Amino acid sequence: MKIADYIKALSPLWSFFFFSFFLLGYFRGSGNVADGLSARSFLSLLFGVSGALLVVQLHYCELGHKLSSYSPVMRFWIPLRDIVALTLALLVISIVLAVTVKPLFAIGVIVVLAPFLLFVFSPISLRRRGLWYNFTFLLSALLLFSFGWIFSGGSFPSMLLHSIPYSLFAFFFSVVIWHLEERPPETVFSRFSHRELILLLILGLILIGIVSYLLHEQVIFLLSIFSFPFLLWSIFVPSREVLLVNVVLFLMPIFTAFYFIDYLWYVFLLVVFCVFRLVYILLLPRRG
Repeated sequence: MKIADYIKALSPLWSFFFFSFFLLGYFRGSGNVADGLSARSFLSLLFGVSGALLVVQLHYCELGHKLSSYSPVMRFWIPLRDIVALTLALLVISIVLAVTVKPLFAIGVIVVLAPFLLFVFSPISLRRRGLWYNFTFLLSALLLFSFGWIFSGGSFPSMLLHSIPYSLFAFFFSVVIWHLEERPPETVFSRFSHRELILLLILGLILIGIVSYLLHEQVIFLLSIFSFPFLLWSIFVPSREVLLVNVVLFLMPIFTAFYFIDYLWYVFLLVVFCVFRLVYILLLPRRG
């Protein structure tokens, strides 16, 4: 048994990234007050996102693709039945917990998980439908942010305005992920060379930084600042965007923690996640 693989499987790197959209939506919708979020609602959505993302990774395993070292399943030597069992368990626990919160919350969880599943399942399979590859990221972030905002009791018109930088950043992030794929599907970005695409991403990141600054969305603004030097480096060193991906995946939940520092379960899980990643890195050179 490869212990490092199981540690990596239980390290919710991608889950915390997407879950941060929900938390930040809740925080902003409640008027910058991080209270009233129960542990059941918190864990329900986190487990659901983790299960949905494992479904996506299983899809890539089936295709035989290798995204890169940031992928949580692609390089695993874990039996497929173990990953499937873990995935089903996470999804079932998520729905059961959501129902105990309230039926409407359970419906909301199902709605926000839908884009992840539609991304891979036929006959829709948005991953293969050109620009829908990128819009799936945008839609997932928008739904999670909106769900958090509405769940906190925030007003709908304000939500539409403040969701803009989150949606733009998710779209930006999706283009980076698409560019790193071994065999990316054809999209409008396929016509650009590596350098042209990076320059386009830099312009997009500047726009995101300006919009997030004007709307006082500090997390996205800080992510834009930290992402900028990695994009500049990618102009001259192809495929270095993988460092940008890992930086963003780490920093977004960490920046979010500043608003939810009193939520012990979030801080606890975030610490566990960081420890798991550290142990995985230490064990990685010893793998067979």
